[in-house]
This record gives sequence, C-alpha cells and structure tokens, in this order.
Amino acid sequence: MIGQGKPAFGFSLDSRLYQERAGSTGLDELGHTIEDFEMSDNLMIEGGISDSGGQLFVAEPSREHRFFSAELFRRCVRALANA
Repeated sequence: MIGQGKPAFGFSLDSRLYQERAGSTGLDELGHTIEDFEMSDNLMIEGGISDSGGQLFVAEPSREHRFFSAELFRRCVRALANA
C-alpha cells in the first residue's frame, strides 16, 4: 500500500515500546544495536505506516486470541475507509 502511495494501517497487541520488547538493552545477544526510536514496533514498520499518513493502533493483548484483536482490526478498517 505504501509503495502505491496509499495510507497503511496496522495494530499491535503489545503496548510496550519496541526496545523494551527486544530486551530493554542497546544490544541484542549477537551484539547488534537495538536503537530506541520510542515506537511500538520497529522503525521500518511503524515509521512506514506513519509516513504513509496511516496509523498504528496499539492495545493490550486481546483475550479473544493471542495474535489477533477483532476490535483493533475494525478500527483499522474504519480508519482506512475514512482515509
């Protein structure tokens, strides 16, 4: 969508910032740098969504399913319809 100039939308069920989810450290176990951009997901995902004019919706984990939230999906669809 972004490559076609359209806004992209997404969601995360984990409200922690990416660096915290990656271990709250500046380096991973292989010595690779984990930069702190204060984003909910990595820079390429959340930055791309933001730059496209879209939005990343973030919430606590859903009780309905470990990896999916129907409510957050509906919010993405509504935002896309209004874009």
